[in-house]
Amino acid sequence: MDRLEKLKLHFFYCTLILALVIIAIATDRWTLQPKFTEFLSNAATMTSLVLGLVAIFYSFIANDSLSKSLGSIGAVSQEVHVAREEISKQVTLGAETTKSAERSTQLIERASSNIEQNLASLSQTLLSIQQHTTSLHGSLGNLPGRIDELETRLMDATTGLGTKIAVPPSPTAETDVDVALLKRFLQRSSLSCDLLAYACMLAYKTQKNLSIKDFCDATNIALPNYMHGFLDCMDSLEVVEIIRDKNETLVFKIINAHQILGESKEYFTSYIERRLKDKPEQFERWNNALEQVEKLFL
Repeated sequence: MDRLEKLKLHFFYCTLILALVIIAIATDRWTLQPKFTEFLSNAATMTSLVLGLVAIFYSFIANDSLSKSLGSIGAVSQEVHVAREEISKQVTLGAETTKSAERSTQLIERASSNIEQNLASLSQTLLSIQQHTTSLHGSLGNLPGRIDELETRLMDATTGLGTKIAVPPSPTAETDVDVALLKRFLQRSSLSCDLLAYACMLAYKTQKNLSIKDFCDATNIALPNYMHGFLDCMDSLEVVEIIRDKNETLVFKIINAHQILGESKEYFTSYIERRLKDKPEQFERWNNALEQVEKLFL
């Protein structure tokens, strides 16, 4: 206990002793008075009145505070009621949102299941297409060899020779094929096929071998099988006459070419100028491919 606490304690019991002494002295002196009881009764009455007034004032003040407190409690109660209604609405909305989310989840699961089934079916379809495509490529790749084999057998049966007899180059050589039909054939061919036809004419004029691989590399046309098939079609139509190199794959000697092939460049250039002039990138690509084909046979 510190000094301040000790001082408080001493002040309390000193005051208590002084009050008791004053009461004892007052009692000793006033009891000798003849009207002491009247004075005491009057003092008690006055004290009661004062205390009554104090009680009345206190009750007024307490009632006012109580009214204010009750009003505050009512306002708080109203706010609590409004908040409870809002919370109830939010709970209802939350329940509806949860149900909606569950329904959406179910729909998504069903859609995912359907997508998985469709993807599996698509994968099987693509695999089947790939297998058929591979089989078709294999068949097309074996077709030239089978044609050569059949041609060799026919030639062995008739002349006893196993290779084609080279015909001396003849720039103006023509066949009995309809020229109008050949023109329509070239006009309806793709740009890459027109380039190959032009390459055949250049190879014939320069007496250089035509390599499908070099042609595809130079023109950036990654379709060697397609180019090979188109060359076989021209050979079948007697637009060109070719001899395959026995030592290298997809290398041919052009021993005869129809003069109609000389117009293939004109078909090619007129088409890209007419259709691709407003597409600079494509126009530049095909024009560059034409220049690369001409460089192959310089």
